[in-house]
Amino acid sequence: MPPRIAFHEYELRLRDPWEISRGAATSKRNAYVQIAQDGITGEGEAAFHGHFGESPATVHADLTRAAAELTSIELSSLDTLPLTGASRTALEMALLDWQAKRANLPLHRFLDLPASLHPILTSFSIGIDSPERMHEKTLAAADFHSIKIKLGTPADRDRFEAVRAATTAPIRIDANGGWETRQHALQMIEWLADHRGVELIEQPLPAGRLDDHAWLTARSPLPIILDEDARTTADIPALAGKCHGINIKLMKTGGLLEAIAMANVARHHDLRIMLGCMIESSLAIAAALHLAPLADWIDLDGHLLVANDPYQGITLHHGHLLPPVGPGIGVHRHLPS
Repeated sequence: MPPRIAFHEYELRLRDPWEISRGAATSKRNAYVQIAQDGITGEGEAAFHGHFGESPATVHADLTRAAAELTSIELSSLDTLPLTGASRTALEMALLDWQAKRANLPLHRFLDLPASLHPILTSFSIGIDSPERMHEKTLAAADFHSIKIKLGTPADRDRFEAVRAATTAPIRIDANGGWETRQHALQMIEWLADHRGVELIEQPLPAGRLDDHAWLTARSPLPIILDEDARTTADIPALAGKCHGINIKLMKTGGLLEAIAMANVARHHDLRIMLGCMIESSLAIAAALHLAPLADWIDLDGHLLVANDPYQGITLHHGHLLPPVGPGIGVHRHLPS
């Protein structure tokens, strides 16, 4: 008997307006999948990535097709469906959650991954805003041991200085491809590297500019981490020598298994790993936390930016995340859909 598949959309309201170099938002509409069989329900989340042509409409169409055509609880059943990105991630997440619950194992043990032996240190992200508001938001994030700020605008230096004045913590920079030329990017990186406590630079130039990123990486005094250029395992060989590391996000990869494969291939190519996220609820963040031992840097704070997170199970303690316990992903829904 085929599994029962249901899905619904849910509007995640943001605590503050969220702006990056490509645009701004006050909410994010994600999709949630439930796959049920034999009294067990597995759950998954899809957070669309507009940079890759996804939208709530494309996710809805993918999940509608899957609900009609998925015939088995086995992961191989996904191979018959033309799915990538967030839609596939949600379905695979739900199937893995179901299988781990059936085995009565937490997801990392079901996937034969090591457990996180300590609370997980995550950065906390500050979106583009006025320097005054970025200063205030940084003060409010005093418990976090690492701050990630969005740049990629003409006022980058003022915004950075406002954040630096509010914290002594290491700062990670994410330009989201907002620096248009490699010369400007290098000037900014050299300025940021000059005793300003910056840890790394993420996606300094627009995606697809690998030769320019190679030029920049050869000269940068700070690690260059590529995000939009690193979607799946197939992208990684071309990135070797053109950056110092990649940002793995479940919603880009098409699932946890591909994310694990990306981490292994990245290590083969001597690339470091950031484990990142989008605006997501605790469901998808908890799923990613099961992969935390694979990464050098953790940036799993998407749920902390949300005012109406429909799931519970991740504990935040002095800037550290305590992963959920229990079988499967480990979180539970506490708000109605």
